[in-house]
Amino acid sequence: MGKVLEEITQREIDFIAKQRVFFVATAPHAADTRVNVSPKAPAGASVVVLGPHKVAYLDLTGSGSETAAHVLQDDEDQGEQGGRITLLFCNLEEGPPKLMRLHGTATLLTKEEVPKDLLSKFPPYLTQNPGFRGIFVVAVNRISTSCGYTMPVMTFHKYRKTLDEYMDRLTEKEQQEYMLKKNSYSIDGLESISLKRFANKQVTPYAENGYIFGREGGAVAGDTVDDAATLARKIRAQSSKSLENSNGNHMAVAAAAIAGCIFGMFVGAWVASNHKLHFLTQGEL
Repeated sequence: MGKVLEEITQREIDFIAKQRVFFVATAPHAADTRVNVSPKAPAGASVVVLGPHKVAYLDLTGSGSETAAHVLQDDEDQGEQGGRITLLFCNLEEGPPKLMRLHGTATLLTKEEVPKDLLSKFPPYLTQNPGFRGIFVVAVNRISTSCGYTMPVMTFHKYRKTLDEYMDRLTEKEQQEYMLKKNSYSIDGLESISLKRFANKQVTPYAENGYIFGREGGAVAGDTVDDAATLARKIRAQSSKSLENSNGNHMAVAAAAIAGCIFGMFVGAWVASNHKLHFLTQGEL
């Protein structure tokens, strides 16, 4: 049964500390843009409760930066950050089933902006990780728990080290190039965290495989002169057209199959009728 809580108490703090993973959901303002949900880990180390209605979580570099783009969009539109956000924690291991959602608004501090007193609340293996890119501070305005009776019971094996190993192989310059490419724009063409972190650099957006990437410097051969939002609209239009064509092709195939079945039924009936007539004729002879 669902329950709304007045504040985050020690019981909720202990629950968060035990979780291996949590999920973050955000959405841009425009109706034609996409809602995002991202898994984050480890919940027990990367989430810190700062007060009865305030939490923060440390964010590591990934191949996208949708959450940051959605939160920073408010900075652009309203003069201050405050993007809507929901954090979901769910018990997937032994113990009573439980889900907990923290609804609120978020502000983003880049790695370079985080004050020392906040940084000290997180373990060094995260704050010193070369993929560390920022901390989201969430003003929580609704706390709720629910049953999660259908959630699976799973056994934790280990955390993947792929990000650490990948970033360790790169030089500092290569790490920055990766972040500029992958974390400058959202899939809807919204400006994201790398443009804030490396504001002194000129970054040009370009489209590739359905994503909007960033490249330091001006356009190169093959680039369009479109801004990121225009590139995103073109990708959406192309995706919709491809879907329509795919649906049209499927309809054509289905129609052909139905027509084939009907034709086959008529041919079968005609053959059977003539076959029967042949035997009747033979019998009369």
